[in-house]
Formats: sequence, structure tokens, C-alpha cells
Amino acid sequence: MVREVAPNLSYHYWYLGIQGLELGEEADPLVMVRGSEFNHEREISMEDDEGHMGTATTRMSSYRTTATANPSFTDKCRYKEGWEDMWLLLLGSDDGEGNIRKETVTEGVYKYTFKINTAQPQDPYFATLFNGFAKTEGDAYKYENALMGEFEVSGSNEEAPTYTSTFSTNYPKVNQQNPARVIPQTTVFPKSADVSVYIAPVGTSDANMLNFEYPCYLEWSFSVNNNLESVPCSGDDFGESTKVLGNREGEVSITVPWTSATKHLEKVFETGAVDGETVTTDNDEKTIWFVMENGKIGSTNYKYKTTIKIPQVVITSAYSDQSGTDAKQISLEGNIEENGSDSFIEVEIITDLEELHIDDEPTSTSP
Repeated sequence: MVREVAPNLSYHYWYLGIQGLELGEEADPLVMVRGSEFNHEREISMEDDEGHMGTATTRMSSYRTTATANPSFTDKCRYKEGWEDMWLLLLGSDDGEGNIRKETVTEGVYKYTFKINTAQPQDPYFATLFNGFAKTEGDAYKYENALMGEFEVSGSNEEAPTYTSTFSTNYPKVNQQNPARVIPQTTVFPKSADVSVYIAPVGTSDANMLNFEYPCYLEWSFSVNNNLESVPCSGDDFGESTKVLGNREGEVSITVPWTSATKHLEKVFETGAVDGETVTTDNDEKTIWFVMENGKIGSTNYKYKTTIKIPQVVITSAYSDQSGTDAKQISLEGNIEENGSDSFIEVEIITDLEELHIDDEPTSTSP
């Protein structure tokens, strides 16, 4: 009898690299994403071949129709370990001349700005994903031409913020070599106490946003859905698909305790005015920021910092329960809107990551 032991799932690990805008399916350099969950969402669809044969069944055989993959992964907001790269995949960073919006703050400290170039819209970046298995050789999966379809960031007053990225890719190549593991000695990510939430009337200037902090929040999240579809085309090989972007949608959710400092959020939503008494047709529109700041960068006085600016959110719900025994709180929900001239989300990140993990050197398409 052969003695074997089934290995633990913890041996899985994954890497990500961003493909250049005009490149093929390879991406180098890669970065290890030390996430908590990877959902492969691989599916091979079958259809029956049916016909009357004078027997008790019309099913003669089955055949494969599609092979698709929509992998997703979840991780903390780890600087230099994929966090900055996620925003390039979601928003881009084009400065109008094809360059990444990056400036050197001081030696070893950089500021990246990610936002949609509404004046000259650019095609989104594709990525390559690997899911390796460190226990064995040749059991890695390689997901090529990965386009981000959904992105969600969430946190609470007790838990560190995390993000979940969902992609549409080609059906992965199997029996691939594991990417060489390079594990940083330290990891930097914001904790729950490092996150500040700002909710202001729409149009509030950046300088005045700091006057609208809500220091006591219970939980928060925002998400973007590109309504991405994978459509097999006649020229695609089996397992490949053309990615079709749909109508982009975004949502924000924030829960705060009902206090003298927050109760106006409910009343403004209903009446359209702080001192109103009657419901009106006026929309309640907000500018919302999420700011994460923690840990000094090297020997400098600069800290790792992410500023997520959502300029226009139409509040769709802001109610608190009026019975029960739980603590009274307000659940604020809204849709991220777009005006056509501003990026629907703009993100600034201060980090010591010198370069994003993007392959900017033309290479041949992998076989």
C-alpha cells in the first residue's frame, strides 16, 4: 500500500503582475499577495447532444461548450504587496501623456495618484495571476488576461480594512511551475484605528474636508462593479474569451452610532435640510473620503497613507430603527455617481514602493 498524506490548503499562495497596455499574456515583475482567501471560480460547461434513436433516451453524448474563470482574492491593504497595484487595475493612472502619475516626495518616498482620465479615457490594464502550491512541483495555475470586474474595500471599528478583487480571465493553464516565493520580512497595513471617515456636503473642497470627520463609526465599505462579461468570440481559442465592460456601478455603506453628532445624517436625508421638517424632492448628496494612515516610512517623517476620495455620492438610505433593544445607529447607503468630468473615485497613496508591478517592456505573447 502506498502511504500518502493529503497536504494542507495553506500551501497555496498567489502572485500577480500587471501586463503592459500593448503586451501579450506575460507579466513580469510579479508580487506575492499574502491574502486570506482565493476563490478560483473555474467552470467547464457542458451541453447534451440529443436526438431520437428509438431508445429510452434522446441523449446521445455531451460536449464542452465553454471554459471560464472568474477568480477573486481577499487581502489586507498591504503596502508594496499588491495594494497599490489594485488601484491601477481599477482606475488607471494616466497623466495624459501615457505616464503613471507618480511624484517623489523625498528620497525613498513616493506619491501615486490613481484616477480615471476622463478627458482621454484609456483602456484598462490586464493582469496575470498565478496560484501556486508550495507542497509540490508543477501544480500551479496561471490565469492570463485578467481584467478586474469588481472591487470592494471594507472595514470596521474592530477589524483591519480588507479588499476583495474579482477578475475575468482566460481559463487557467494547468501544470505550471510555481513562481519562486519571495516573502518580505515585514508587512505594513492599516489597522482599524488607522482609518478615518469623512462625510461632507457634495462639492466640499479638499481643504475643508478635514472638518467633516466622523471619528466614531461602526463599519464601512464601498464597492465598484464594472458588470464585466466574458463573451466567447469566433476567433477565440477554447478557454479564451473577449472581455466586455458593462455599465459601471458603485456603492457606499457606512454605519455610525446615533448620537448628537450624527443624528443629522438621518434628518438631512429625509428633509434635504438640516432644520427641515417635511420630506422634499431634494437629493442628499455627499462627498466621502476614507483615509488610512499608519507607520513611518523608513527614517523619514512620512507615513504610509491612502486617501480615497469619492466626490459624489447620492444617499439612498439613512435610517435608524425605532424599536428594539440594540444600540441606536444609522445605516447610511448611497450610489457613487459620475459627472463626466471628474474621476468617480480618486486615490492618493504615499508609499516607499518605487515602481508598480507592471511589465512596461514589450515582450512576445506567450504560447
